[in-house]
Amino acid sequence: MITMTIHPRSGENIYKLLINRELELRRKNKGAFVRRSGKARRRRDIWVHKKHSGQILFAHGVGGTLSATIHSRKENDDWQILSAFIGFLRRDFSGQILNISVTFVE
Repeated sequence: MITMTIHPRSGENIYKLLINRELELRRKNKGAFVRRSGKARRRRDIWVHKKHSGQILFAHGVGGTLSATIHSRKENDDWQILSAFIGFLRRDFSGQILNISVTFVE
């Protein structure tokens, strides 16, 4: 399991930007990450990757901080989802993100 903390630049709502970009890519039938449908949970959401088996659980924090926990169904495959997600963040949101902290959990 891998956890990430994404710190936005001042005044940015990273999660809202992520949702808007995912919807835009879904309409074009593109993009690797998809929000999982189902019962809505307040301030929590689950995304899955189309190619890699696993999921990302998001939790909103104070000041626009976003926590992401990456779970893979296959042992030692967390890094593939992590790599894809960091690439997504860099491509589409590098101007809105101040820093990203990554923690590896055993």
